Amino acid sequence: MIILLSTLLACGEKEDTASEPAIEPSTEPSSEDTATDILIDCIELSVDQCGERSDCAIITGREITVDQDNTCFTVSDTTIELGCHSADIGCTEAEEYAMDPAVGECTWFSNGCLPTGWESCSMEMEQCP
Repeated sequence: MIILLSTLLACGEKEDTASEPAIEPSTEPSSEDTATDILIDCIELSVDQCGERSDCAIITGREITVDQDNTCFTVSDTTIELGCHSADIGCTEAEEYAMDPAVGECTWFSNGCLPTGWESCSMEMEQCP
């Protein structure tokens, strides 16, 4: 009987170790913060850095050559990498002309996504046949 009583008393004094662990606040940014950070980060990246990240997409365009003699222009078959943006940004399907203000020459874009700081421009002549 004494053994049984001491066993019960010993069990009654044990701490409850089966409680749930405390939940710590998350240090991860919210999805709103993450989207903004991705957008800012991608815009600021070089084209080479952009290509290394799956959350960013390279903005491409094609150079335009003006034929002054025939008063027309041609669009290069070769794309050039001009900038970076978040891969989550949807581009339009509209063709667009834009220029880097530092260079001042129009470039053709196939999808409406333009590099940061570029301005829309128009071609005042027809495309060469």
